[in-house]
Amino acid sequence: MADEFMTRDMCDQIHKNFDERFERDKERIQSVEKLCEAIAGLIIELKHTNKMIESHESRIKALEDRPIKRWDGLVSTCIAAIAGGLIGYLISAIL
Repeated sequence: MADEFMTRDMCDQIHKNFDERFERDKERIQSVEKLCEAIAGLIIELKHTNKMIESHESRIKALEDRPIKRWDGLVSTCIAAIAGGLIGYLISAIL
């Protein structure tokens, strides 16, 4: 059996099988490469989206802080008015 040779038909059939496998593998590799390109595009879009989200977060934070600042200003004004009234009353009571 070790001395047996392959016939041309057997060799052609094996070669044909290898060619079919390589073609399928080539198609698979091409589809994987397309997927990688699509994923790379998605990564770029995600980076851009994250930057936009950070921008929106800072703007929302500024909008949320506005009422707090107004409330603080109102409280400060009320305290100043009460203190001014008390000081005015004490001065008028002394004089």
